[in-house]
Amino acid sequence: MFPKKLFNQKTEKLIKYLVAGGFNTGLGYTIGVSFLFLLQDIFITPVIGILSSGVSITCNYFIYKYFVFKTKDKVTWEIIRFFKVYGVSTLIGVSVLTLCFDYLELSIPISQAISMCAAISISAVGNFVFTFKN
Repeated sequence: MFPKKLFNQKTEKLIKYLVAGGFNTGLGYTIGVSFLFLLQDIFITPVIGILSSGVSITCNYFIYKYFVFKTKDKVTWEIIRFFKVYGVSTLIGVSVLTLCFDYLELSIPISQAISMCAAISISAVGNFVFTFKN
């Protein structure tokens, strides 16, 4: 994708990770806000957060696997590791979302943005160290 003289392999992977991460963040934010607006009268906030996270995490996995890391491992084992990493970040994100939306009564977009910021660094480290290690 990049001329080999400009970037070494690690730098190229980092750039791809940042691009994919930006896309995934926007996608996750959109899914989270949409689920909150659509489902807030049906489910409590933590349930909505878990549902939207499941959809977002699955999309993120395939983007990282095929665009950034290009691993040869079977999807089954990799996605289990991926969900373990994102399970931790989701618990933190949903807790922050519930706090911001239900208790601090911040707006949906602001609550979702704050909760995502709380979870992003955990998932980034987990992806490099645990999920897609090669």
